[in-house]
Amino acid sequence: MATVAKRKKKLVLSREVKAFAKERGLAPYLPGILDVLHRVFADATKMSAEVHEDPEVENLRWIVFDVEVPCTLDRLNELTDDWYRSTPTVCPMTLHGEFGLGAHRVEPEFSRVPAARRRIDRAKFGGRVADRGEPSLLRCLPRRM
Repeated sequence: MATVAKRKKKLVLSREVKAFAKERGLAPYLPGILDVLHRVFADATKMSAEVHEDPEVENLRWIVFDVEVPCTLDRLNELTDDWYRSTPTVCPMTLHGEFGLGAHRVEPEFSRVPAARRRIDRAKFGGRVADRGEPSLLRCLPRRM
């Protein structure tokens, strides 16, 4: 069973995740891990935690923290690097194999601008508007001459 938090709510762990953490010696470190998760991925629209079982290797399990963040790919890479730099400060490296991170980029809501709005922006800026689903949607491109 997955534990899910949407928007800016704090992630509340399921009984299954807590039991697994206790079994593997992670329980005392979970508050610190969750603090790092919430600090690094403060803009996440969705967070979840579940115990993942390897489909090929029997009894191989770990906790997976999944986050969805509306940002660019470069920003997501920066956030992921920050996560991996920060977790050793709250949890011994010997336990890092007991949990993992799934960070996913989602389309920012403001990038889905209606066609009428794009026409206004083109007229306003006198150029073509980049529409590649990136957060910098209103960036103007020069006209071709």
